[in-house]
Amino acid sequence: MRINTLRLAFFVLAASLDIGPCIGQTPPQSCFIPLVATRYNPATSTVQLVEGLAASDLKLTIGSKTVPVANISTDSGPKRVALVLDASRKVPEAEWQLETDMAAALVRNGRRDDRFALVLTGQETTPFPFQSAGDIQRQLNELYSNRPLASDGSERNFDALKVAASSLNPPSFGDVVFLFGHPEDDGSAATFDQIKQIILEGGTRLYGISFTDPLRNKFPAGFDPNKPLPNSFVPAKLDQLAHLTGYFVSYHSLEALAQPGQNRLFRNFLVDLYAGIASPYRIEIPSASISTQSSLEVEINREIYKHDIHYPQVIYPCTNPPSSKL
Repeated sequence: MRINTLRLAFFVLAASLDIGPCIGQTPPQSCFIPLVATRYNPATSTVQLVEGLAASDLKLTIGSKTVPVANISTDSGPKRVALVLDASRKVPEAEWQLETDMAAALVRNGRRDDRFALVLTGQETTPFPFQSAGDIQRQLNELYSNRPLASDGSERNFDALKVAASSLNPPSFGDVVFLFGHPEDDGSAATFDQIKQIILEGGTRLYGISFTDPLRNKFPAGFDPNKPLPNSFVPAKLDQLAHLTGYFVSYHSLEALAQPGQNRLFRNFLVDLYAGIASPYRIEIPSASISTQSSLEVEINREIYKHDIHYPQVIYPCTNPPSSKL
């Protein structure tokens, strides 16, 4: 009877402590991947987020293996955006005014709990802290007419991006670095490989807006820009990195934006971009599916163009899945 009494006492204690068959085991962890899918709506002439995706709509391939989607949901929680503005001498005054004006237009879409930081190329050692959308808009409006003086002729965008990406450590789900300026670098202490590692390992999304024409003076006169680019054309390194995070550097020359109606269309484009920043899908997969740095491919069984599906092309093992809380 003594043995039975001890066994009964153990089961009573186990029930009170919620001890189950996994005593001493850690619950399986999950990794979370941001995904944005868009579709052009001809009726409204707008780009809209694709809503209502379910796990059964997705096929995920990590490396060479198909992996299950544990869950998919829309994450509309607060987001952090680290802005980098190219304030170097290589940016003409007209471009600088567009940088500050359009950065303010992007931030204007920020929600109450979204937070923004601002890093200026050439002054990248002292980023502004994360602040509300309104606070950052006021600073950008001031910078529009009070451009900081560059100390030399360098264009240290890598250094500025390193500071911006490092400010997002530890990472939160959906973090973004957004560059307004040239996707080139001149004179940085930071290397491209360092920037690439920080951004990809942090799961950070990289966007860029450049008010230049990357094809100018690259091809003979009369080249048809609607034809495929020749193999000799190599995108800027930051452009390639943005694509690895699932996004892009978008080019809008001063001449193009000066055309009637283009400025308004561009501001609408920024609204569309911010919608994806604010409310990406959160794809949950078992952490055991990512044992090393791996390629990722996401297919959606909907009528969506492949280039309208945005997700990281390279992923890393996760130990502590990032929170969406700031």
